[in-house]
Amino acid sequence: MQDNFYSNNSRGNHKSYLSRSIRDQQERSLLKTDRTSSDSFMYRLPMKQEGKYGIAVKFIEVARNVMQQNYAEVGMRIFNLRLGEDVVLSVDIFKEAGAKRPLTKYFEFELRKDVVYLNKSDMDIPFQYPVLNGYNYEERKLQLVFEKIKGDPKVEAIVLIRGSIEAFRNVYEEK
Repeated sequence: MQDNFYSNNSRGNHKSYLSRSIRDQQERSLLKTDRTSSDSFMYRLPMKQEGKYGIAVKFIEVARNVMQQNYAEVGMRIFNLRLGEDVVLSVDIFKEAGAKRPLTKYFEFELRKDVVYLNKSDMDIPFQYPVLNGYNYEERKLQLVFEKIKGDPKVEAIVLIRGSIEAFRNVYEEK
């Protein structure tokens, strides 16, 4: 799917040089472009059916961005991934993966009666934590925010999965 559901205050970049450092063709195709911004930005993903979902978010730190800012150090690019008002992931790509190594983060949620429920690991019953402003029921879109903390937030790919993360991993897992 093309990169169509982002907010206007972000820009896309093509990284043709990345092809040499990623061996897996499927992974390479997902990582060769990114969406970045000097501020927070949002994706509004169409979702019309209730059910359980997972999101796989893919990143790669290329050490320098198009403005020649150096991100090849821990703590230079930190951002949160929010679903509505709830932080679902905190990301420092270089800290978790280093330079030019793919990083995939996952989270699960359920859409029920126009409300998003997170699957939080510290809860006894899954999918019972309602998310405020995570779903626009009039437009039927999930609102995923890349919230700037330090440096420019970015993402290479967002994979929306109907079903569990485990089902996704069984079909496609990083090599």
